[in-house]
Amino acid sequence: MSGQAGDGVHEALASPTRRKIIALMQAHDHADAHGDSPVWDAHELAGATGLHVTTVRFHLDVLRRAGLVVSHRQARHTSGRPRLGFRLAGTTPERDDRPYRMLAGLLAAGLADDSAGRSRRAERLGRNWADDLLGHEPAAGRPVEPAPTESLPAVVTRIFADLGFAPSHDVEPEYDIFELHACPFAEVAAAHPDVVCGMHRGLLRGLVDGLGGRERASGIQSFIEPGLCVAHVRSSGLPTG
Repeated sequence: MSGQAGDGVHEALASPTRRKIIALMQAHDHADAHGDSPVWDAHELAGATGLHVTTVRFHLDVLRRAGLVVSHRQARHTSGRPRLGFRLAGTTPERDDRPYRMLAGLLAAGLADDSAGRSRRAERLGRNWADDLLGHEPAAGRPVEPAPTESLPAVVTRIFADLGFAPSHDVEPEYDIFELHACPFAEVAAAHPDVVCGMHRGLLRGLVDGLGGRERASGIQSFIEPGLCVAHVRSSGLPTG
C-alpha cells in the first residue's frame, strides 16, 4: 500500500485506541454463513472496550475513512433510526513504529531553538489537542463529549485512558491525582521531554479549562519513577508548577 491511502492507514493505526478496537474485532473475526466478518455497532464495541460510545464512534469513523473497516445501516425491528454496523474490511497490515518515532523526534527537535521555547510551544499544541478532543473546533470531527453526569476528574481520566496513558485516579485534600502508568510516546519523551511532557501538560490544562475548571491549577510531574508520571489538579487557583 502506498501514497495517500497508505498514509491514511498509518495515521489511523498510530492511535493505541484504534489498534485496540481493531485487535478486538480481529479476535472475534470468524466468518458468518456468507463468509463475511461479524458486524459490530458502536455500543457493542464501547461495552467490550470500556470506552465511551462517542469516543468509539470517532475512532470507527477514522478507521472507516482509512479503509480498515466498512459500515452499513443495520435493519431495526423497532422504531428509531437504524444503527451503523461495522466489520473489518480485510487484513490489517502490520505497522512499523520506527518511521513515526523518527518523524516525531525530528519535529520535536525542530519545534524551537531552545528547551524553554520548545516547552512553551509544545504546551500550546497540547491545549489545541484538548480543544480537538473536546470538540471545541469544527475540524475536530466527532468530539469526545463528556456525558451529562460525568465529573471533571471522570472525563480527564476517560480521555487519558482513551489515549493510552493507563491512568488511575485518586483524591487527596485539595487535589485530584492522576497516575499515568503508560506513555504512548515514551521513546520520544525520553529524548525530548521538554516537547512531549510540555504537550501533555498543555493537554491536561486545556482539558481542565475546557471542562469549566479555569479556577483550578494543574500540572504534571514527569517520570517520577520509570514508567510513571503524575498529573494533579488543584481545586484552588494557587500555582502547582
